[in-house]
Amino acid sequence: MKILEYDEKLTFKSKYYDEEAVFLDIETTGLSPMRSFIYLIGLVFIDLKEMTMHITQIIAEDRDEEEEILKLMKERLKGYKTVVTYNGNSFDLPFIAKRAERYGIEPTAMGSFDMYEKLRLHKDTLKLDGLKQKNIEKKLGITREDRYNGGECISFYKDYVKNKNQESFNRFVLHNYDDLLYMPATMSILDLLDEKITIDIDGRKYKFDKHSIKKDILMIDFTTDMGINTYVEETGYLIEEDEERRHLEFTLKTGYMKDARKVKYLEKSSLASLSHEDFDGEDLVEEGVVPIRIQNKLFIRNIIKLGSI
Repeated sequence: MKILEYDEKLTFKSKYYDEEAVFLDIETTGLSPMRSFIYLIGLVFIDLKEMTMHITQIIAEDRDEEEEILKLMKERLKGYKTVVTYNGNSFDLPFIAKRAERYGIEPTAMGSFDMYEKLRLHKDTLKLDGLKQKNIEKKLGITREDRYNGGECISFYKDYVKNKNQESFNRFVLHNYDDLLYMPATMSILDLLDEKITIDIDGRKYKFDKHSIKKDILMIDFTTDMGINTYVEETGYLIEEDEERRHLEFTLKTGYMKDARKVKYLEKSSLASLSHEDFDGEDLVEEGVVPIRIQNKLFIRNIIKLGSI
């Protein structure tokens, strides 16, 4: 087992930073925890007073050391409350849990904060090319030294295990190091997202929380600390608001594009004060229609804008 440690400056700022949270990223020999194993566990601990971060990479030099690196990870996580990942709820954390179970290692009781889950609906909101961590870095003006992907790093790791090739070792270590180095920076885009998904109604701020579509009903929720007790019911929509939450429901219509794609939409004329606003995707549909979803394409910015009706 090898342990590499570095101290770096924390150059970005975010209201989401928390000294009781640890950033985590793993490298594995494949996508299935049944057939593959973890060969590198990366951790980042931040110090907000000094504006520094401590990066740790725990590396298994062969498959037999996986249990050892998992045990050391568990030791290093003691005393921390939250693990921060990028798509970790879908990949890293279930993978770790499955591999730890194999060795009888009890899971660490921690909260989870997955940045990808916060961002996945908002590719268009933030004008991103994609939703990989590297896309976020590009948006933030970050140019990483690493030029490889996780799949290529598996080959580098296998070459290192078999031939002790130092160049291959340096490549997969650098790939993980850059992921770790820029994870706190990636978190800072959530502050920008908050600005984009916050609406203003007569000087009161409402932050988009969630939405759902059940049959033909679109439900939208905002959080606030400036709400007023309100209940409004009009043809096609209703608004309920208290001191902490604004809830809206809209009755959607269903139609089809010329190419047979299904459209969930609202008629613009039914949107009161928003009937003269511009909405995304209007050029794709008939005049007077506000698209909410075309097939699998969701118009999240339209949904957020509806909150201010």
